[in-house]
Amino acid sequence: MNLFDLFPKLAEKRVTLNDLDVPYRIYVNWSEKRIIDYQVSDSATNKEVTRRRVELNYFEALWVLIIKELRIIGLSLKDLKNLKDYLFEPIDQSYFHSLSDQTISEIVEKGLPEELNYMATEDEGFNVEIIKSILENIPEVYKIYFTNLGGLVSSVLLFGHTPALILHRKPLEVSEEATFSYNIFNPVAEDIEAKMNARDFREELVTNLIHHSVINIPIVPLVSKFYQDEALYKYTVLFALYTPSELELLKLLKQKDFKQIKIYRSHNNETFEVEITNEQDLKNHEAQAIRTLIGLKQYQRAEIIFRNDKHLVIKNILKKQI
Repeated sequence: MNLFDLFPKLAEKRVTLNDLDVPYRIYVNWSEKRIIDYQVSDSATNKEVTRRRVELNYFEALWVLIIKELRIIGLSLKDLKNLKDYLFEPIDQSYFHSLSDQTISEIVEKGLPEELNYMATEDEGFNVEIIKSILENIPEVYKIYFTNLGGLVSSVLLFGHTPALILHRKPLEVSEEATFSYNIFNPVAEDIEAKMNARDFREELVTNLIHHSVINIPIVPLVSKFYQDEALYKYTVLFALYTPSELELLKLLKQKDFKQIKIYRSHNNETFEVEITNEQDLKNHEAQAIRTLIGLKQYQRAEIIFRNDKHLVIKNILKKQI
């Protein structure tokens, strides 16, 4: 159960600057300041040369959205550079090595949303050795999945959590060395860990709020841009963020040819059962069409409401598995 197994296309270079609404000259400036690690050649910075096409993978694109939000707030380029270093550095593996097999299994089971619980009970299970093996044999192209930024993406796409990136610093500190400290706050993970260790994570959270100047960046609204923004929506398909069943379901919803729709996840968690209800109000000679419908059995389940001899309401209910 790895993010790169479920979403292997996230590392592919797909997203253009235009769709992120970032002017090329600004992006070049960010690259020169090492806020973005994507290298821009000397020829590309020459004003006489037509700008080249820049494409980013999912993680890099999400980082650009974070940059945009923090620039609106007024975070300096220096602080953005430091934050970039933190987000793109590997996740601290020592934490996993300190956990017992039972603790790891418990964390995975409690952290997964209910519809994905079957993944926590696979034959091989999860233990220290398996996690260590995964972390030590990561293909180069997938290493970004195991950065702090990758962890944020995993918590949203894989676990369905609502993490936030929190920046905090001492108020009015203006020395050269003054900088933000960073931590990732995941309420689900914090609650699980707090219950296992009999502590109240809220105390630490409130203490930081009282004694520090704090910037909170929620990750889910930024991830949601890929589903809501017209320019970014096409990347949900290119990055395979939807399963084939979910794409089929979206196709049905787009048709809007229903009054009511009920969605049930199948027992194997691989398909959906969708119940679509169409309602027609038939009057006069149109009501006679019901006899043809019944005679030809052009329905799977229908509710028929008799008003009078010339007025029938029919609800034609179609069930399909996708």
